Amino acid sequence: MKRFLVIQLRAIGDVVLTTPLPHIIKEADPEAFVGFITQGPSDQLLLNNPNVDKVFVYKPKEGLSGQLRLMREVRKYGFEVALDTNGTPGTELFALFSGAKTRAGFRSGRRSFTYTHRIARGGGYVVEVKKSLLRAIGIKSFWDRPEIFPTEDEAGWAKSVRDDILAKRGAKILFTVDATHKHPYRRWPVERYADLCRMIADRLGAVGVALWGPGEIEGALKLAELSGGAVVPSPQTSLRTLAAFIEAADFHIGNCSAPRHIAVAVNTPTFIIPGTSQDSWSHPSPLHATDPFRPTGEAASLTREDGVLRAMADRSAKEVAPCFFEFLERILELKKGG
Repeated sequence: MKRFLVIQLRAIGDVVLTTPLPHIIKEADPEAFVGFITQGPSDQLLLNNPNVDKVFVYKPKEGLSGQLRLMREVRKYGFEVALDTNGTPGTELFALFSGAKTRAGFRSGRRSFTYTHRIARGGGYVVEVKKSLLRAIGIKSFWDRPEIFPTEDEAGWAKSVRDDILAKRGAKILFTVDATHKHPYRRWPVERYADLCRMIADRLGAVGVALWGPGEIEGALKLAELSGGAVVPSPQTSLRTLAAFIEAADFHIGNCSAPRHIAVAVNTPTFIIPGTSQDSWSHPSPLHATDPFRPTGEAASLTREDGVLRAMADRSAKEVAPCFFEFLERILELKKGG
């Protein structure tokens, strides 16, 4: 039984986008043992994953002594292969001190000299870039979809919340909305989301549910208010119940942030307003689409006082709506086809 260690400390979306690697390893060798090092709260999303046998949680606040304890624990498992998808000086040392004789990571100037396989970081979909580490050690696969596995209890909770919201709103379709992003220049303004959600609700008899995390409830409440009832705020969730709730939705719309990758991982169709985000974050599947508008040149740097790009603020819901409804028609056709 060969033992593999995957290293991706942060962030939530990046950890989700690393989950195809354990899948591919198990696909190549069902008896393989796969460990995964990450930080909280991202570790939550690896629980119940049949392709991850052990999750190691790195806790930066514990300092050097905590790191040493973690590496002693890791070494006990006798890993033979370490895959560093992070590519920082710290994660390079984790790969080295894991004891693995085969260590694959991305080439980075004068660093990365401790890897046995130094890979040039290419372009394209992020998952394909991460898969290049596996290809370097002779493991190939067409699989490219991230995965999160809600438990039966989590899925049951999400379904009950969905049913309750639909019943109270007299709606037939429920979609999730993520109008948040830690970087203002990657946000489509909340008032534009409100306009688009009203159009969707009116045409489809649908209700949107505004997602929110720590410190974001005010944004969800504002979206609900501006939408005139087309959107309601989500109940408080953990990362795992968030994933289960997105899985229970008919589709997801939002900015380019962690919920879009979570939606891909639970196989929920997505329509994203990416702003200046690169296409490398977009999963290449008919289930997923993006608004084609991309600010370029000076328009990609001019911001309002709140940090939102002026070009994004000027992008109206009426301009986005045709792209969204074209996407929706394609999704409905795919569902008809089984």
